[in-house]
Amino acid sequence: MKYLLTSALCITASFASMAQRVVPFGAGVPMGGISRVHDMQLWDDKLVVAGNFSSFLGNTGESVQAWDGTQFYTFPGAFETPISAEAICMEVFNGQLVVGGSGSSVGNIARWDGTQWNTFDQGYPQRVRDMVILDDQLVITGDANTVCRWNGNTWDTLGVRFNYDVYALAVFEGQLYAGGSFTADLDGTPLLALARWNGTAWEQVLTGLNERVAALVPISTGLAICGFFTADGTDGQPLPYWTVFDGTGFSIPEVDPLEPVNDIQELSNGALLLRGYDRGLLLRDGQVDEVNYSYGPAVEYDGRVLLGRSSLYQVPSRAEVPVSAFAELLLGGVHDAHVDIGALDATVTPTPALFHRWWENQPGFEAPKGDSTHAVYGLSPWLYGKQDGVWHSSWSRYALDEEDSVLWAGPSGDVKDSAYYQRYHQVWLLEQEQIDHHAAHFGDEDYEMPWAIASWPGNGNTANGEAAR
Repeated sequence: MKYLLTSALCITASFASMAQRVVPFGAGVPMGGISRVHDMQLWDDKLVVAGNFSSFLGNTGESVQAWDGTQFYTFPGAFETPISAEAICMEVFNGQLVVGGSGSSVGNIARWDGTQWNTFDQGYPQRVRDMVILDDQLVITGDANTVCRWNGNTWDTLGVRFNYDVYALAVFEGQLYAGGSFTADLDGTPLLALARWNGTAWEQVLTGLNERVAALVPISTGLAICGFFTADGTDGQPLPYWTVFDGTGFSIPEVDPLEPVNDIQELSNGALLLRGYDRGLLLRDGQVDEVNYSYGPAVEYDGRVLLGRSSLYQVPSRAEVPVSAFAELLLGGVHDAHVDIGALDATVTPTPALFHRWWENQPGFEAPKGDSTHAVYGLSPWLYGKQDGVWHSSWSRYALDEEDSVLWAGPSGDVKDSAYYQRYHQVWLLEQEQIDHHAAHFGDEDYEMPWAIASWPGNGNTANGEAAR
C-alpha cells in the first residue's frame, strides 16, 4: 500500500509516475511581453543571467546582470536594448566574460574586463549563436553559417561555409564539433547535421543525423546530442531526439521524450535534465520524472538548480511571488503524481482541484485507464463549519484563478514567498511499509528517514503567521 499526500489530502493508491517540483525563486524575472532568460553562466563566483527583462530578483536592469547571492552587478554599454529570441550566449575566456548575441555597437560580441566592454576586431557580421574554448582559443558560430576562431587579433574562418544554420558548438576529447540544420558545406561535401573539425576541414560524424541538431553538451559518458532528429543519417537507426556519442558510435536513448529536445544538462549528482519546449525530463538512477516548465537554460549555483523561462502554469503566482521567467527545480519531493487504482488513472496535485492537470488545462481522471475517457474533469472540496454560532466557509470557484485563497496547498500565512512554496507546494508519496519500518527503526543509528516523513510539514512557521501545528 502506498500513500499520496498533499498538505490537505491523503489518498491510498499504487504509484505510477510523478513530476519534479518547480517553485518560484525570489522575485525572479517578471513575465510579460517578451520577457525571457536566454542564457546563464558562472563567472567570477557569480551567476550571470542574460536575456529580455527589466529586473532580475527585484534589481532593475536590462539584458545582462550578475548576482553573488547577496549583491547585484550590471554590465552597461553593449547589450542594453531588448534582445530578440534566442539571441544571446555567454562563455568565460581568459578570465573575462564574453557575451555574444545581437549588439551592433560591439559587432555582436564583446568581452567584459571588469569595468567596460571590449570588442573583438570587427566582430561577427550577424547574430552570434554559440561559443566554446578550443586549445585556449575562442571559437564562435552564428547566423552567417560559419565557424570562426579568434587568433588574438582577428577572426579566422574554419573551413568552408555551411549551407544552412549552425546552432551549436562543443569540444569533446579535444576535438571541435558543430551541429545544426546543415546538410553539406558550400562545396557540396555531405555533412548531415553533425560535423567534426579535423584540423583542416569539416567531416561528417559517422552517418550524421536525419534532422536538426539543437545542442551539443559534453557529459561524463560522452557528447550528448539533442534536437529534432529521429534517426541517424543513412542507416535509419532510431534515435528519438537525443543520443550520446562516445567517440565511436551513437547510443540508443534509454528514454523517448516524445518531443524535440532543445538542451541537455548533466547535474552534479549525475542526473540528466532534458529540456523540451513544454516540459523536461529528469533521468536519475533508472528513474524518469517529468519537469513541467517551458524550454530555457538551466544552471547549478550555490547548491540550487535554477531554471530560466519557467512555465506560466507550473509556478504559483500569488501577489508575493509573480509568475516568473526564473525559478528553482527542487530535487526533493514531487509536484504531481499519477495514481493507479484498478482500472483508473488519476492525477494528484498540490491543490484542492483534484485530478485536474491545470497547467495543461486537461482532465486527469481516466477510467477505464488508457481509454481516453475522463469521468471527472476537476473536483474541489467546499468546507463549512460553525464557531461560536457563526458559520465559516472555505471554497473555490469552478473557474479557478491564481488569487483563489485555496488554489495552492499550504496553511494560511502572512507571506507566500519562495520558502513557503518549498515547504508546501508538493505531493508526498509514502508507502505503508515505510511507515512500519520507521516506527520500528527510527531510533537506529544507521536509519535513514524517508523524504516524505522527514519533510512532512506537521508544524507551521509561526513567525509567518502559520499555525504551530
